[in-house]
Amino acid sequence: MASLLPVLSAHMSSLPLTRFFPPDFPIPDIITIVGGLLLSNDFGLAATAIFIYDCVLTFDREVNLFWTTRPTGASILFFLIRYTSLAFEVASLAEFNPSVVSDETYA
Repeated sequence: MASLLPVLSAHMSSLPLTRFFPPDFPIPDIITIVGGLLLSNDFGLAATAIFIYDCVLTFDREVNLFWTTRPTGASILFFLIRYTSLAFEVASLAEFNPSVVSDETYA
C-alpha cells in the first residue's frame, strides 16, 4: 500500500475518495482505510466461495434426504433459508469487482 502513496498524493484532487474525506485528511490514513476495506472484501469473497462450495458438495445429500420425502415445515424452512442465502451470496458477487480499484485506475 505504501507504493500507492506517490500516486495518491499526485492525483488527490481527481480521486473520488475526496467526497468521503475532508481535503485535509492525511493521505496515509486514507490508504490504510481503503486497504482495510479491500481486505474486508477479500474475506467476504472467501466466505462466499466457501458457502457456494459447501452447497455444491452437499447437494447430493440434500436430494436424498429432502427431495425424496414429503415436505414438512422443517424441510420448507431448510429450502427457504438455503436457497435465499445462496441467491443473496451469488448476487453479492457483483460487489467484488477488482477492476474498480486498482493501480491503473488512479495512475
